[in-house]
Amino acid sequence: MRILSPPLVLGDAAMDRYSYYEQGDVLYLNVGPPTGVPAFDTDESLEGDIVFFDADGRITGVTMIGPRFMLERDGTLNITLPSRGIAVRWPRAVVEPLLVETLRYA
Repeated sequence: MRILSPPLVLGDAAMDRYSYYEQGDVLYLNVGPPTGVPAFDTDESLEGDIVFFDADGRITGVTMIGPRFMLERDGTLNITLPSRGIAVRWPRAVVEPLLVETLRYA
């Protein structure tokens, strides 16, 4: 994972780590370094992304499927979780630099 500075804010969470898998067009965003503790809960955004939560309901990470496609189509990356009162629109200038392959799978 690479460190993201400044972090992307989602609700009360500061997403400060990321990895991108270009071949699959998947962006992984995390809060803090990996802890090895599995997510307590997940929620799917209206856009089809998966948001991960700890036992206290705090966001710990997001897996975004097709972020390059979404960015090209909409000009922003969006995450909307109506049930949790969360909606964010990250502009192209902020997220496009993240979409450079950082993960490689054999």
